[in-house]
Amino acid sequence: TFVACDGMEVFVSSSGNNAELVKRLEKAGKIGVAVALGLEGAYKDADVVGAKKRKGEEDGMTYYDFDLAIAPKNCAERDPNNLGLGFCPYESIALLSAVAFSNQMYIFRTVCGPAQWKRSNSDLKKSRQSFRVEADDNASNAAISQEDSLEQ
Repeated sequence: TFVACDGMEVFVSSSGNNAELVKRLEKAGKIGVAVALGLEGAYKDADVVGAKKRKGEEDGMTYYDFDLAIAPKNCAERDPNNLGLGFCPYESIALLSAVAFSNQMYIFRTVCGPAQWKRSNSDLKKSRQSFRVEADDNASNAAISQEDSLEQ
C-alpha cells in the first residue's frame, strides 16, 4: 500500500451573501487565492500553478479549482534540491475546490508531497472533481459529498 496524500478535508471557510462570496472567488487571481478562500499560513505565499472554473455535472453549481505549490520557508544551501536560482523547490502541493452555497463557502482541500504528487496526481484531481455540495432535503444545512475515487 501507499499513501496517496497527506490529507483531505472539507470545511466551511466563511459566511456571507452568496453573490459576495462568488465575487470574491471570481477575483481570486487579483486578490490572491488565500485571501479569496480565507486561508492562512503557507497558503498566503503559495504559487498558483493552475486555476479553473467548472460546472458541477449533477448540481450545476460553479466550482473554483486551484492548484497551489507551497515552498518551504527556508531553503538550505546544501539541499540537493536547491537549484541555486533564488527559490526552493516546492515541499507540498495543495488541490483546492471552493463553492458558494447557502451563504457559506465550502472548500475541499487535498495536500500532498512531491513524491505523492508524482505518483497520484491524476487520481487526486479526480477526487477533487468528485467534491460537491447539495441541499439536504431533511434540514436547512448542506450535505457534502466526496466520492472515494482514489485507486489503491
